[in-house]
Amino acid sequence: MAPQRHSRPPQPAPVFHTSASVILADEEARWEATRALLDKIVAEVPPEQATFHNVLLAIEHDQNLRWSATEPNFYKMLAPDPDRRQAGLEAQKLAHRSILDWSMREDVSRLVDAVFRRGDLDTLDPESQRVLREERRKAIQRQGIALPPSPERDRYRSIAKRLSELGIEYHKTVDENTGGVWFTAQELDGVPRRQSTGWRRERGKRWKAEGVVQASRRLYPVRICSESRHGEENRCNENIPRFQEIMKLRHEAARMLGYPNHAARRLEGRMARTPKTVIEFLEDLQSRISRQAREEANELRAVEEADLTASGVPFDGNLYAWDLQFYHRLLVMTKYKMDYERIQEYFPLDETVSRMLRMFGQLLGLVFVELRDDQERGRASPTGTAEDIFWREPVMLYTVWDDDAQGEFVGYLYLDLHPRLGKARKARCATIRSGFRYPDGTRCYPATCLVADFSPPTGTQPCLLRYREIVTLFTS
Repeated sequence: MAPQRHSRPPQPAPVFHTSASVILADEEARWEATRALLDKIVAEVPPEQATFHNVLLAIEHDQNLRWSATEPNFYKMLAPDPDRRQAGLEAQKLAHRSILDWSMREDVSRLVDAVFRRGDLDTLDPESQRVLREERRKAIQRQGIALPPSPERDRYRSIAKRLSELGIEYHKTVDENTGGVWFTAQELDGVPRRQSTGWRRERGKRWKAEGVVQASRRLYPVRICSESRHGEENRCNENIPRFQEIMKLRHEAARMLGYPNHAARRLEGRMARTPKTVIEFLEDLQSRISRQAREEANELRAVEEADLTASGVPFDGNLYAWDLQFYHRLLVMTKYKMDYERIQEYFPLDETVSRMLRMFGQLLGLVFVELRDDQERGRASPTGTAEDIFWREPVMLYTVWDDDAQGEFVGYLYLDLHPRLGKARKARCATIRSGFRYPDGTRCYPATCLVADFSPPTGTQPCLLRYREIVTLFTS
């Protein structure tokens, strides 16, 4: 039961019962409102009267209103049904096109440039100064507005649109890849039984028979425990031509804007500033760690050679990427007497999450309160129905509060930690709703979701985290 002071958040949690048709319609309505606002600003504000408040602040407040809705990318990554995932993808494409069209509006860019040229930066607070600088750079330098009206500018715009499409297609392929690798029981010798949770099996087959199939997303136990390693790096080959096209188009776009390459364009305004700085840093880092890296690689080769010799397999002197984890595990077991399976027993998922949140709470001055039952969840739901603020069980939900005397509300944290069909695979922190202040000073509180792909518990076995999964949980 949540403490009384933490029982009623000042803002309800997001609602997720929206249908696929509503997801796309709402996104279209939000961007139509943005277009109407931009048209209104351009019609009513001449360049000589443009200020931060009547141009950029108005645009920023409109952007905040869009962020108050559930991000379409959330539905694309985490919605439990294919219709809403597809609607989220289409809504994301619409948002990318709309952002691109907005950034290409010369009438809006002229107003932003006029605000910058007024020389009023010193009268603005640091946050507003940064917004003005960034918006001017994107409008004038980085989005093609610097190019005069010509076929070259048309080409630049077509490149920008194509890059947006390729990026969406690239990530969709990675997130929805369901390919797998077939193994026999003999090939899986050494893989703990509990690591097979969720693996698909050929109809009528059992664990000790041939026909076990494992999706590429769960190859890690095979790569560290089994003699049958596999080059997981080769999945999603259909993304290779997309990646090649992305590199060519990025270079072409950078050259059109006067940069020597894409790296120079991306680093402008960042801490490193130039590719030369990055290269020098990497070369210095390489010189410092290369000796240790060579020693560690030679140690792994020695373990590999001993293992292959014992199996009667000739050793060619090479240490392959797909063998690294397997031989690193052998080295750790033999040299340091470390048993990964025994370590897992000390890190059941629920207890590890609880301790992690307490640790972060102490470091950051926060309190994480889990909403465990329908009564607590119903109080946080704008409809009063607990199911409306969840998209799939067993997703966990926490309210987050300051731990000081006032105990002010901070936002909502969701944890979606187990795999399912269609769910995005890469561990990440996914924004559901952004936080900001409305023009009247009231708050819109953020909601975010920690996404992972940990093996689900079974009827007899809880979810036990491997070392790599613990690192993922803490760093995502």
